Amino acid sequence: MAAATILPLATAVRLCHGSAMIANTHTLKVLRRELGLALAGHAAFDGWTITALDRAADDVGVSRDEARLVIGTSPSALIDAFFAAVGDRLEQRLAEAALPELKVRQRVRTGVVILLDLLVPHKEAVRRASALLPLHGPRAAGRLWRLADSIWHAAGDTAVDYNHYTKRLILGGVIGTTLLAWLGDQSDAHSETLAFLDRRIAGVMRFETVKARGVAALSRLPDPAAFLGRLRYR
Repeated sequence: MAAATILPLATAVRLCHGSAMIANTHTLKVLRRELGLALAGHAAFDGWTITALDRAADDVGVSRDEARLVIGTSPSALIDAFFAAVGDRLEQRLAEAALPELKVRQRVRTGVVILLDLLVPHKEAVRRASALLPLHGPRAAGRLWRLADSIWHAAGDTAVDYNHYTKRLILGGVIGTTLLAWLGDQSDAHSETLAFLDRRIAGVMRFETVKARGVAALSRLPDPAAFLGRLRYR
């Protein structure tokens, strides 16, 4: 988005009467996305610092104070803004992909590959982010969950029971370990990472098959409450 367009939008964010803030939610989301993506280009050299944020604000065309107000100033806040922006781009790319034509396994794989493709230009920034906030740490869990949720949603998952949560937890783990493999991958076209991803997804699919069989077997067992009730009156 052009800076001339963002500048008037950014003026929707103002401090009023000391602590109150007036904001347009859609406008803030657009601005956060633009700043989040711009941040990565500078974080590769300056780290996830105020300096990187200030330079991102200059790139986008908003004041540095506005950028700090919208994004925050801590490294974790800057990293959150970047991954939120990547998540938005991921959802756009997933919507454009012909996922319904693929099997579920290929839908999930395509989603992770699209994510990696979006991160390739920002590999050094992601490396610095993982050094600050490890991909296997609790802070990263929320980011990985949101990315996994976007992929499962695009894949057509409609589960509302515990499967909704287990699928996202498991895929979040796959994404996290795949990103770690990707950061150390020096192969052409990240072929080693893709092979690693395929092995992980194959393992997940085997687990899902076993889980489905287990649930089906349990459903055929007699209701323990009804069984105990009958015993009571014998």
